[in-house]
Amino acid sequence: FLALNAGKGPGSRLFLGGGIVIPSNNMLAQSPYSDVDSHEHRHFYLSDGAYKIFSELQYFQKRMKYPVFWGMVLNVEKPLGANKYDFMPSTSYGFSVMALSGPLNKTPKNIKLGSIGLSLSIQHYTEAKWGDIITPNSKSTMISPGISFMINSSAGSFGINLQKPKIDNLSFNDGGIEQNSEQWQ
Repeated sequence: FLALNAGKGPGSRLFLGGGIVIPSNNMLAQSPYSDVDSHEHRHFYLSDGAYKIFSELQYFQKRMKYPVFWGMVLNVEKPLGANKYDFMPSTSYGFSVMALSGPLNKTPKNIKLGSIGLSLSIQHYTEAKWGDIITPNSKSTMISPGISFMINSSAGSFGINLQKPKIDNLSFNDGGIEQNSEQWQ
């Protein structure tokens, strides 16, 4: 729902969203952390099998001074109950904020840098459970700072976005081996 819209030019934009997530039938039938091997074992799945509700709030503002454009997004996705195999997925909470410099008037003629942007995204997942057993790697928080560059040319505009996610509280250690994850996006 578009609650505020300044239209073209400076001003605020406010979007409200919500809905229901209908799961796919392609889900794990048993906890991969279970010692019982009574079901077909598989690691690939597309869905956690649970119905969920989600809500989202987006606010953006275009200005005549730096930052020319900034905005934030808040979202929540909450399961309505466990799936048919008694798996209760995590609730997820997200927050993102971004700012874009707008046209850069003082760049050299051979550099056609249109704008520079900064972003920060935080995504948090609560514990998930198979029955009464907490899934070991379910609770996590990911923080992703980023920087972007808009490059203008006669062929069009091109964007480059770099992010460096940091994952806290996520346990990859299901085999007793010291493990970690390093990534760039």
